[in-house]
Amino acid sequence: MPMTDIHHKRLSVTAIDFGDDHFALRPAPEEPDASLEDAIRRWGVLHPPIVIERGQGRYAIVCGRKRLLAARRALGATPCACLVAPATLPGLEVLALAVTESLMDGTLGAAQKAIAIRKAAAMAPLEEVADRLPPLWGEAPREFVVQRHLAIAALEPPILQGLHDGSITDKTAAALTGFSFRDRLALYDIIQGLSLSVSNQRRLLHYCLDVSKRRGVTVHSLLAADDIAAILAGEQPNHRKTARLMEVLAELHAPALTDASRRFRDFADSLALPSWAAVSHTPAFENDQVTLHLTMDGQEQAARLWQEICKITSNR
Repeated sequence: MPMTDIHHKRLSVTAIDFGDDHFALRPAPEEPDASLEDAIRRWGVLHPPIVIERGQGRYAIVCGRKRLLAARRALGATPCACLVAPATLPGLEVLALAVTESLMDGTLGAAQKAIAIRKAAAMAPLEEVADRLPPLWGEAPREFVVQRHLAIAALEPPILQGLHDGSITDKTAAALTGFSFRDRLALYDIIQGLSLSVSNQRRLLHYCLDVSKRRGVTVHSLLAADDIAAILAGEQPNHRKTARLMEVLAELHAPALTDASRRFRDFADSLALPSWAAVSHTPAFENDQVTLHLTMDGQEQAARLWQEICKITSNR
């Protein structure tokens, strides 16, 4: 569609249907902050929102909802400069316009991509969706790319919101698509409740998936076990709950390795080493070899200590 078909127009916000979210790319509506309202009250809307004609003098928002809300609160019915797309613009192209605008703002996240794909899939064949949207943000125009985004878009609203907010990572969201509804929500509750870091999100999913498969139980029943429930219900700070939870899950995941680690810690404690000495084991306890680490203040001290070690070992 030629650019001349999208034109500037001053519109009263009373002509805009704020409840029409056909082209919204966020999981839930967001409210403008006071600073945006103050700026619009002083300068007006400097970056025109984009709307589309709906007929009978009504318009739907394509992008810029927060700006329009702020304008309504700050300016009332005073006309606002907008970019207006014609009603004849195909829905897929309207979504491409919304995506392009978000990319220019630097605000297009994984949740927004998934939502754009989901809405586009309801408007056009998947092949057309694949050709039009993913290349806009640098992905291949392939249907498997569209299917991956559709799987993420099908996640429950709280999980999709967590992905949008950044409390759930892209990889965690993608991994959660492989879990059942109840398992996803159980994992989500822990991720959100403990504010898990990226690495701990990865460990949680890895441990739970492995243990549940080996034991033939669901993830949500595993996480509802008394010992884990007691950790989550405790009064300790989140970082301590997280550390203890990971210890319990690691033991369930690799009991032999966990037992070996515990016995080695007991051994190291029994040596009562000074602060400048430490012992370590081989990776995954592949053999019984133990390494003694000594930290010296300088080369002279290291040389003297080595001479003492040589005397002791030679006497033996």
